[in-house]
Amino acid sequence: MALFFLVPLFTGLIGGYIFKKCSDEIGYFVGIFALVCIVLSLVLAPWQIQLMLLIFTLITTQRLLQQNEYKLKQVEDNHEKLHYTEKKDPVSSKPTTTEVKHLPKPQYISYQATETTDKNAEGELAGKPLGTPLRIHTISRNA
Repeated sequence: MALFFLVPLFTGLIGGYIFKKCSDEIGYFVGIFALVCIVLSLVLAPWQIQLMLLIFTLITTQRLLQQNEYKLKQVEDNHEKLHYTEKKDPVSSKPTTTEVKHLPKPQYISYQATETTDKNAEGELAGKPLGTPLRIHTISRNA
């Protein structure tokens, strides 16, 4: 069995360590180089090691899928229990007290311009916010 696949593997592991410890831009380049080295070592590895990694990956993935399906089933069961306990009329003309939503009261703001001693140029906007025209006052400086 040829063991020269260990050279890029150890190079990738050392590069990964440097990537974790370094916070500069060179750390990102070393991280990319480490990833390439690890992939290269997996390609160069003997078929026995590749087969072991494949079996390990399939078993781990299967266990994770079973755990996620179990959690998903528990969530669905809890969701069904909540809907089963709620009793609602199929058609109701009057809303119940739990269905009435409290809406916030509208607040109106009055925009009023203050008087200044400088010359003001007045203008109006095309829209009318809150039902009254908004006046824009600009100060003209002729100095």
